[in-house]
Amino acid sequence: MFKNRSADSAFVLVPAVMAMRMPLMLAELALPADKRAETTGAVTEKLIAAQVGAWAGAFAYFTRAAWLPYDLMSGQSAVTTLSDAQNRATRAALDPSARQVKKNYRRLTRSAKS
Repeated sequence: MFKNRSADSAFVLVPAVMAMRMPLMLAELALPADKRAETTGAVTEKLIAAQVGAWAGAFAYFTRAAWLPYDLMSGQSAVTTLSDAQNRATRAALDPSARQVKKNYRRLTRSAKS
């Protein structure tokens, strides 16, 4: 089902993951704060995905932008190189979040079936 590596296809699953995760988080409200595994995991994984995405996006942008002199010498325009750098950075920044959404979808659908 997840053959497409585009981040866009993963974000279609976000409403489903939210709908499956919300009852679990609401059930945890009665528990003490240190026993709320689903809530703690939800917050932690979002922070990690945001941080990894920020680093991956910055690295992808600067890696591609470093090729600007070589692209200019080969006859390409600066706009093309920087546009490509922006596209790669966006893709790289969204990949960690997309992977996490897919992982949550698999985990939540697996636990719902059993």
